[in-house]
Amino acid sequence: MMIVSSTSTTSHMPNIIQSTNMQWSLGDMDGWHVSEKTDAYAFGVLLWELFHCSTPFAETRYDQMTICKQVYYNGIRPRMSPHTPREIQKIIVSCWNQTADGRPTFDLVLQALEQAKQVVE
Repeated sequence: MMIVSSTSTTSHMPNIIQSTNMQWSLGDMDGWHVSEKTDAYAFGVLLWELFHCSTPFAETRYDQMTICKQVYYNGIRPRMSPHTPREIQKIIVSCWNQTADGRPTFDLVLQALEQAKQVVE
């Protein structure tokens, strides 16, 4: 959840979604490296923003560093609106897994989005 400064800035997201704000990449605390798993977290935040038309944690009035620490150490996540389709909520929550290894690959995210599209239409 912070701007990542690393020697590796290669994003693993498909080209269409590479513009995600790196502020929302939850890196690992052992070096803040960028990986497909940090991209997955950022994509979950992007989906949340699209379905909520809001800035995550705006209601907390925390500064960015406090948000980063709260997310990483305490596992806080933005509140989910009940108006967000359940299938989309599942994708968002899976992308926000506290451990990087628990987050989905983008192949799995794309499959879930395809399934969600069929249900939501």
